[in-house]
Formats: sequence, structure tokens, C-alpha cells
Amino acid sequence: YISTMLLWLDLGLGAVAVASFVPLYLLIRLYRRRAGRIFAVRSTAIAAVIVKFAETMNGIRPVRAFRREAVNDSAFHTLNSHHERVNGDAILEMARYVVGSRLVANTAVAGIVLWGAYRVASGSLALGVLAAAVLY
Repeated sequence: YISTMLLWLDLGLGAVAVASFVPLYLLIRLYRRRAGRIFAVRSTAIAAVIVKFAETMNGIRPVRAFRREAVNDSAFHTLNSHHERVNGDAILEMARYVVGSRLVANTAVAGIVLWGAYRVASGSLALGVLAAAVLY
């Protein structure tokens, strides 16, 4: 509906706005595919950290009795480091999406402004009047 209204109000300006939907759609598909994999790995990594922590806390007496603190600490550090790396990857992927979507949106806005400025300069569009120019 929005695309139809944009094109109906002004074909040129609407076309620039609607054209931005294609790269945004492709960017969203790419993000969903990559983020799906990364967030699944991140969920597994955080679950491993939580399980190791719970096992250690529930079995703290045997850990101390058999002097396994260093071994448990090392294993927990390894799991936590893996989670830290994977979480960083997830944050980076989200940042890529945000930057990419803003780049596409800002490019579309710049295209609309430039097209509108061209139309105003050529006299086919009055400043502040969009629908009136289409009706005449």
C-alpha cells in the first residue's frame, strides 16, 4: 500500500523510495541467514557456560575434596572465552546490518532529495507541494 501511494503521489520520487526496498530486502535476507547461524552458536556457547557453572556449584564439595579447582577453572575459562568470541561475532553481525540498512536508507533519502531538487530547479515541482504537482 505504501509503495502504491508513493508512486501515485509522485512517480519519480516514489520510484526512488521503492527502489530502496530491493537492497533493504536483500540485506535483511543476508542478515537473517548469517545471524541465524551465529545466534545458534552463541546460544550453545552460553548454555555450556551455564551448565559448567551449575555443575561446579552443585558439586563444589567433591571439587574441593579432590582438589579439582584448577581443572574446573581452566575448563570454565575455555568455555567462557569461546562464548566471548561468539558473542562478539553476534554483535559484529548486528552492527553490519545496522550500518548497511542506514547506508541504504540514507542513499534513498539523498536520491529523493536530489530528484526533488532537480524537479524544483526545472520548475516541474513547487517547494512544499508534492501532490498538487501530480494532480496538474
